Amino acid sequence: MVIIVIYGICYFLTKGWPTLSDPTENPSSSANPAGYEQIDHTHFLSNDISNLYLNKKFSDVVLVVDDKRFHAHRAVLASRSDYFSALLYNGHTETYNKDVTIKEGSPTSFKVLLEYIYFGRINLSILKSKVILELLILSNVWRFENLQFSLSEYLCNNIDVHNVSSLFSVALFYQLKELEDASINFIDLHTLDVLQSKDSLSLSAEALQLILNRDTAYANELDIFRAVCRWIKKNQDRLHPNDKTNILSAVRYQLMNNEELSEVRGSELVRSDRNILDVIKVSLTQALNDRGRLEPNVNFAQENPIEVSQIDGGTMIMLHHPSNINYIEMNLCDVDSCTYSYYIDVSVDRLDWLRVINHSNYDCRSIQRLWINRIYVRYIRIVGTKNTSNKTFNFLKVMYNTEKMHLVEIKNGLVAPRFNVALSSMNATLIKGNTETLVRGRRTPSRWITSNILSGDYENCSRLREYTYHGINSGCIEVQLAQPYVLSSMRMLLRDCDSRTSYGYTVEVSVNNVEWDVIVNKSNKSARSWQLLQFDQRPVVYIRITGVRSLNEDESFKIVYLEAPAQVSLNSKVPKPWQSLLRLLNPK
Repeated sequence: MVIIVIYGICYFLTKGWPTLSDPTENPSSSANPAGYEQIDHTHFLSNDISNLYLNKKFSDVVLVVDDKRFHAHRAVLASRSDYFSALLYNGHTETYNKDVTIKEGSPTSFKVLLEYIYFGRINLSILKSKVILELLILSNVWRFENLQFSLSEYLCNNIDVHNVSSLFSVALFYQLKELEDASINFIDLHTLDVLQSKDSLSLSAEALQLILNRDTAYANELDIFRAVCRWIKKNQDRLHPNDKTNILSAVRYQLMNNEELSEVRGSELVRSDRNILDVIKVSLTQALNDRGRLEPNVNFAQENPIEVSQIDGGTMIMLHHPSNINYIEMNLCDVDSCTYSYYIDVSVDRLDWLRVINHSNYDCRSIQRLWINRIYVRYIRIVGTKNTSNKTFNFLKVMYNTEKMHLVEIKNGLVAPRFNVALSSMNATLIKGNTETLVRGRRTPSRWITSNILSGDYENCSRLREYTYHGINSGCIEVQLAQPYVLSSMRMLLRDCDSRTSYGYTVEVSVNNVEWDVIVNKSNKSARSWQLLQFDQRPVVYIRITGVRSLNEDESFKIVYLEAPAQVSLNSKVPKPWQSLLRLLNPK
């Protein structure tokens, strides 16, 4: 009868049914005023269940952990965990025994987990790191998925030198991918501090080898060797026959100088083992496989002092350390309006160079925001090939950029953006076309060519107070992007004076302002309002929009807004709410 009552309580708790209680015992609260059709007393139910924690009353099972005894209730355990449900109700010996031995975890961590089962909460701030790690393991073994997720998230946000080795080993063994990635990324940034920490001695042989094999585990190789020797000495009693050789083989002896190699050969571990001596001998004949630091979102170009020099007709910088990068931002020194072309080579040793950017055949201007596939470099050289000014380049950013990498793809060495690059803030400029602003219904020509259609301010543009235009059979509207981008769509808003206004137009693109390709031809259409343009993917620097027919009061072709690529669904021509570049680059 007692078990049936507990079953009923747990059923109501898990299903979220409201409880009905005697009004004299549980007076109506302000949360449930008279007249409400639903009564919600789940907080009373939660209190009732939590009162059973370690309570001998109604207890039908005793969980034994290292001789510590914890009174519990089978129905509560089974309702909270599939593991306990299978253990206690599937006909195993535990189904019939009063005492059930728990082999996993310590009494301290098990007591915390049992409290979580009954209360549904844990105060992590009062627990030691070791206990929290044990809780993570228990939540994985006993299939508390929500708890595992919360603990993993907490540990990812509290990684330090003193716990990262343990976290990495646990994450690797239990296949906790998020925690594994966070741990190894932290180790990449603090390799030597981690390997010299006391916690590193807890690394498994597999985990240590994975760290040593990473090109991004940046530290002096002799210091790595010393840390490895310390680990082997501490763990020698539990090593498998080949572990010592495999781990020492992961050290990159070819990165050491003669003095460092002399220390290695004279060490106790090496001189007493012929196999290790052979490993070192073979390693020295292999190709250099250097290590480079991986520091996300750190601007290496701002390191002081960074060495800048002129070489081979271009500008070269030398980073303080070999590093992994995927983003370069630079411009032509002191010049904003000139057009130039260039290429970028990178190297580790200044002997072998690899070309990562080749804009020799493209017109570029102002700031260049360049994405490349991640590469390990120390020297970066920019050489101008067709400039209208000097050939001195200025490096603004050199980094491994993770914050915005999801917004771009790299196609044939060029950036294919997912955000609007036809923006003044992205250094796009209006080089042909006239602008006017309506002030109290009157047209006021701008004194200079401005880039109002490139402002990105869709809401103000849509009020039709400012627009760019050219006369039919007289000129065009032309925009130059800062650099070549791979595009396959655009969107623009035509200025409609009234329901009778319509236009015919063409759109051409170019990479050098000499050779042009027509991508859209609506010469014979009656176009108005929003225009969503799709075309074959191609590099684009210049966008030329030419009105060939106009039905409005002054026979001119007028544009209010332009974006490339289109920031709406390409499967529909119905405009979606516009998103600014700021919102795209800083998603919540």
